[in-house]
Amino acid sequence: MSTIPVFAVMRQYACHCDLIKRLVTVIALLVLSSCEAPLNLEGVNEQRSRPVARFDHFQAVAGNRQSIVVVGSGGVVLTSTDTAETWSRQVLPDYPALIDVTACANGTYAILDFSRHIWVSDDDGENWRKKPLATEETPLAISCDPDNHLWVVGSFSTFLSSHDNGESWQIKSLDEDLMLTSIQFIDESTAYACGEFGTVLKTTDKGENWEYMQPLPGEFYPQDCHFDNEQHGWAVGLRGRILHTSDGANSWQDQTTDVDIPVYGIGANGSGLYAVGDNGLLLEYANGEWERRNHKLPIRFYLRAVKSLNDQSILIAGGAGAVHKIRLD
Repeated sequence: MSTIPVFAVMRQYACHCDLIKRLVTVIALLVLSSCEAPLNLEGVNEQRSRPVARFDHFQAVAGNRQSIVVVGSGGVVLTSTDTAETWSRQVLPDYPALIDVTACANGTYAILDFSRHIWVSDDDGENWRKKPLATEETPLAISCDPDNHLWVVGSFSTFLSSHDNGESWQIKSLDEDLMLTSIQFIDESTAYACGEFGTVLKTTDKGENWEYMQPLPGEFYPQDCHFDNEQHGWAVGLRGRILHTSDGANSWQDQTTDVDIPVYGIGANGSGLYAVGDNGLLLEYANGEWERRNHKLPIRFYLRAVKSLNDQSILIAGGAGAVHKIRLD
C-alpha cells in the first residue's frame, strides 16, 4: 500500500492555511473600503474663502472717509469700504509681521512692518508698495501728521520722518536707551510720544525738538497713549491701569478701572472714549469713570485695536480672528 510522505501532507496543510489567510485579508479590506466615507473638504474650503480666519492676530486699525484697514501678523490686511459690514482679505508677500497702520489726510495708508519696512497704499488699501526704513532700530509705531508726513518711532528713542511717502527718511534720536511705543499729532505743530520708563515727550514745532514732560508715575510702561487735545490725554498699560492728564502732561492721575488685566489700546469716537485689552476686555469712559462694557461676544483672547466708525459704532480687533463692529445704541 502506497503512503503519502509526512512532509507532503504538511505542505498541503500549510498551503491551505495560507489560502485562508489571504481570503480573510481580502474580505477585511473590502469591508473597510465599503465603510470609509468619502473625504469632505467643504468645511476646509469654506474656512479658506472667509476674509477672517481663526488664526489671524490683528494688531491695529486705521480709516479714512472711503475705507477701513485692519492689519495683523502673517501679512494679513483686511479692507472694508462699507463701514466694517464686509471685508476683503489680502496677504502681503513674504508674510510680514504688520504691527501698526495709519491713515493720512490725503487718503494714503501706511502700514508698519516689524522687519523695518512700511507698505504704502494710495488707492484705499487695494494695492500696497513696500519701502525700507532707513534704520537699524526696532520700529514700534507709525503715524501721519496733518501735513501728510509719515512718522515712525521705536527703540533707542528714535524718530523717523518722511515727507515723500517713505521714499526717503530723516532720522533723529534722543540718545536714550528707551522704547517709544506711540506717537500722535494733535495739530500741525503739536504732538506727543510715549514710551518706556514712563516717558512722555512733546513737540510744538512739528517734531524739530522734543521736550520731556512729567513722566508717568512709577515708570509706568504705556502700551498706548491717546490725546483728545493738547491738554487732555490718557495712557494705558498692564494690570488694568489707566492714567490721565488734564494739563498737557505736566501731571498724571490714576483712574479706576476695577480690572486687573492688561489694557493694550485706547481710542475715541465723537461721543466717548474706549479702551481694549486682554480676554476681550472693552472699557468705556463716561462721566469721568471707566466701566466694563458687555459686548456679548465670545472673545477669550486679547483685543489690541479700537477705532471709531461713527457716533453710533466702534471697531474692535485682536487675537484669534477677532474683528467686530460694536453698535453703541
